[in-house]
Amino acid sequence: MTTLYWKKTDRTRLQKLAFRFTSGTLLLSLLLIGGCQSLMTPKPDSQQEEEVEVIKSENDQREYRALELDNGLRVLLISDPDTDKASAAMDVAVGSGSDPVGREGLAHFLEHMLFLGTEKYPEADEYQSFINQHGGGHNAYTAYDHTNYFFEVDAEALEPALDRFSQQFVAPLFTPEYVQREINAVHSEYTAKIKDDGRRFFSVLKESMNPEHPMAKFSVGTWTTLADREEQPIRKDLIEFYNTYYSADIMSLVVYGKEPLDTLESWIRPRFSDVPAHDTGDARTYTRENIWKKEQLPLLVTTRPIKEKRSLTLLFSTPPTRPEYRTKPLYYLSNLIGHEGEGSLLSWLKDQQLAEGLSAGLFSADDNESVFSINIQLSPDGYANWERVVADTFAYIELLKSNPLDQWRFEEQRTMLQTAFRFQDKAAPIHYASGIASRMKDFKTPEVLVAPYLMEDFRPDNIRRFLDALNPENLVTLIQAPDAEVDKEDPWYNAAYAIRPLDTAAIQAAASPSPELALPVPNPFIPEDLSLLEGDSLPLPVRLAGFEDIEAWYARELTFKAPKASFYLSIRTPEANRNARSLVLTELYASLAREQLTEFAYPASLAGLDFRLYKHQRGLTLRIDGFSEKQGVLLKEILKTLTELNYDPELFERFRQDLARDLRNSLKNKPFERLATLTRGYLIHPYWNETQQLEALEDLSLEDLKAFVPELFERLDLVTLSIGNVSESVATENNRIVREELLETHKPVQVRKSQIRRLPAGLQYFSADTQHPDVAYLKLVQGPSKGYPDRAMMGLISQIIGPAYYNQIRTEAQMGYVVFATPFTMMEVPALAFIVQSPGTPAAEIHSATREFLSQFENVLKTMPSEEFSRHKEALITRLTEEDKTLEQRADRYWTEIDVGNPQFNSTQKVADEVAAIGQEDLIRHF
Repeated sequence: MTTLYWKKTDRTRLQKLAFRFTSGTLLLSLLLIGGCQSLMTPKPDSQQEEEVEVIKSENDQREYRALELDNGLRVLLISDPDTDKASAAMDVAVGSGSDPVGREGLAHFLEHMLFLGTEKYPEADEYQSFINQHGGGHNAYTAYDHTNYFFEVDAEALEPALDRFSQQFVAPLFTPEYVQREINAVHSEYTAKIKDDGRRFFSVLKESMNPEHPMAKFSVGTWTTLADREEQPIRKDLIEFYNTYYSADIMSLVVYGKEPLDTLESWIRPRFSDVPAHDTGDARTYTRENIWKKEQLPLLVTTRPIKEKRSLTLLFSTPPTRPEYRTKPLYYLSNLIGHEGEGSLLSWLKDQQLAEGLSAGLFSADDNESVFSINIQLSPDGYANWERVVADTFAYIELLKSNPLDQWRFEEQRTMLQTAFRFQDKAAPIHYASGIASRMKDFKTPEVLVAPYLMEDFRPDNIRRFLDALNPENLVTLIQAPDAEVDKEDPWYNAAYAIRPLDTAAIQAAASPSPELALPVPNPFIPEDLSLLEGDSLPLPVRLAGFEDIEAWYARELTFKAPKASFYLSIRTPEANRNARSLVLTELYASLAREQLTEFAYPASLAGLDFRLYKHQRGLTLRIDGFSEKQGVLLKEILKTLTELNYDPELFERFRQDLARDLRNSLKNKPFERLATLTRGYLIHPYWNETQQLEALEDLSLEDLKAFVPELFERLDLVTLSIGNVSESVATENNRIVREELLETHKPVQVRKSQIRRLPAGLQYFSADTQHPDVAYLKLVQGPSKGYPDRAMMGLISQIIGPAYYNQIRTEAQMGYVVFATPFTMMEVPALAFIVQSPGTPAAEIHSATREFLSQFENVLKTMPSEEFSRHKEALITRLTEEDKTLEQRADRYWTEIDVGNPQFNSTQKVADEVAAIGQEDLIRHF
């Protein structure tokens, strides 16, 4: 239930690697890509002995320099003269695995404390405030074996930002008055995620692990684990941990700026050479223990999640993969086990109504072992027959073992990795720097960029060594289901679970290869023509001639020098959002279409060509992104499926139940996420909430959907965008196909946008009852109009007020871990939201503190030095006018402008121009 609080006296008055495994495949992330070349930038002769070559993509125009400082700190400098943002990241090769017994969460607590003042910059918010005033952001995370700190600022502010950043590793204060406050913040972070199924899953899994392995420890921290004890104050343990582990010889620094390499080096040497170096060899956590002892296996772990979900996870201990990064044996296997095409394990399980999704890949890796994971999202029938699902999985593994390991499959995978590395999309500097810094501990410096993409030698005997590890006697099986058998609760998240030996006899007896299972055929979507079109990019998209019945936009865009393109199609229809019933029927239609396309389109995704089909406020959107050569083939099949849908009754019922489950699960989201959703629902008109959608779903039948689809497509408003390495003739042909498939028998119509409600005067804040112990609070302030001046004013207030609100409510008042003031713009209506999730403070108290903060903030604006005010303006202008890093970013920006009806494609520039014109007194009046 949403509660709206009003004034009694005035009733009228809610974010970055090179690669990851999903659905068993390498998704070509837009971070690192390119064919290889070496780069060694000349340096002064006195330092030549420190330099090594760094292998980079042939299309990567950035310059790199790797060096090692006298204290042992490894450094990678990146010079990019075209960047408008600069960044740095420090990775420390120690994490929660090194927490002392009884001080669980100490490494995580140290990560928090490191931001709160140094000898040179003692103010707790100095680092954060500087970053914000210069258009940036910062964060950190603590993993099992490393801790990663990173920031991003406007390119001109890199040197002073580095000065502040370096001091955290040279001379942090660990100010006593902030110790208890930050313990509260760590505890708030813990409680904020106490009902997070991911955290609960891993906590239960830790209960099954070898207790002598460091991964088995709780790692977040609480009031209890971080409390002062007699003769053992937490600050003393904190400083001892820092002095023991935070040593330059196990740190890796990446600095990304627009300056020449010599300049970047001159900045980092005096600042980071003072990072102390210790002998950490015996102190850090190394182990020869396996995560699970052999005598424990095979093992069955069952647990009950908070949300309604059913999953089966199979974990296998394998030889360590780190020495195998040049050959990637587990990558070869995950591509086969996780395949979703015809004859795949997933297709077979779907045909039997046992599974809804499947992924395979690396679960964890250290110097001693790796753990390989197969995760299967089960249907209700799949959960009831989970032993059969495990047997079918082993049947597919047996198929792999009984067939030759073909070199052509290896070559196919290697080709795509090489293509991915060759055509690298520029990542945001903050993500690029952080990702590289985290890899520097695992790879030799020359290969730190290319290592995730190396697949050099086909060694079938080595692949089979890993394949042999995938056997029932080496298995940990974890089942999540609402009614799973449980008999215990884990001590940290109160997650119900049970652990017992796994009986593999029945599973092994049932594991025989099925004739329905088959290995993948050669991929027809692997691009062959990787050439770029001739000519220049168009400065802006233009309307294609000859399409009066389609709003068809085209832009030849070659700026990013990759043979990629994007095709967007918005199918607007007045029936899609007429009521809750039409909304869920549209969603079910899209689900059936996506499922029907899976086997055909999955090989395309392996080859770097993806599609998305999803519902929006006015209908459906189709997006195709990736290598341009074979996009037309995929587009034709998608449109054919949309118009010739196979109405499978079993699939319809599955998706009807899935949608109902997802809607019920959304009610269990984190409180602040739930509150943001409720607020959006209050503002948007028309809007159909989860309860209304669930009611509409109850009695829907397949016949209802069959009757609805002709109505859905009877009147259409079609908008397209073709952009990238695509000629005008190809764009014209793609639009002709759209016309033939969708408009031949249907009428064009204008479909108006949803509207945003004006907040009634006197509405104080939003709060909500949720299934979570934490309280969530949201105060929303709308701007007066959609006009560019008001959007600029609200943007500048958000730029200035965000860090101050965070510092006051989180750092000083300690009201919660989740605290932020953020733009909440919807459909061009500017707004600012103040959001807090608290483990113990009532919403009314948060509101009182927020009102007090706002009442004092006007004086902050009045007394702000003009230089600081100017810095905030410049930071916001830089954010608004930041160059697109990738083709998809540019396509998204153009698509948004098309949606709002701005053919000049310059909304952000107009807002930036208005920001430049704002005077300090103007902003105070607006505030």
